[in-house]
Amino acid sequence: MLDLVEEQRVSKSVKKAGAYMRATACFNSLLKVGEFLLKATKKKTDAEIEIILIRQRIKLKTMADIRHNVAIKATPEKVYKAVTTQEGLESWWCKQTTAKPELGFINIFIFGKFRNEMKVTELLANRKTEWECINSIDEWIGTKISFDLEEKNGNSILRFTHGGWKAVTDTYAGCNYDWAQFMKSLKTLCETGTGTPS
Repeated sequence: MLDLVEEQRVSKSVKKAGAYMRATACFNSLLKVGEFLLKATKKKTDAEIEIILIRQRIKLKTMADIRHNVAIKATPEKVYKAVTTQEGLESWWCKQTTAKPELGFINIFIFGKFRNEMKVTELLANRKTEWECINSIDEWIGTKISFDLEEKNGNSILRFTHGGWKAVTDTYAGCNYDWAQFMKSLKTLCETGTGTPS
């Protein structure tokens, strides 16, 4: 059984795309050992518990998140407006945007031939907004995008997450890069008034 220190180490490395496959392979190896023990022993209770725990860890580790933390020289109110309103979103992310800061509203973002529909699932004024992707490319459907804001000395710490990816793929890696560029665009918009939307 993995001890707590080892589990935390693996958890940190799983967040890095390059280490993800190695961590999954490690868990799979542990699963095979557990299944061998289950077959080899008459006292199955301990082995069965071990296999259940390993399977749960594998399930937890197979979901991947894109995360970016950004320090922005602007108030949380200003950043919140930029990530919740149509005017804000089309100024740093997507020029063809239909959006409202309203629970249940379906925000629509069109990038050429790609159409993304995001249902607004959480709104905490000047603190957080979260969307669930209901229509997009296959790998995005069911994922969640959130913007968490914290005030610090009159400025903002933005914690961005695009979470719930089923696997770390080339699309995941490309989106991770793209989100980094858009976070820079959001920061520039909030600090200077001009972003670089697509």
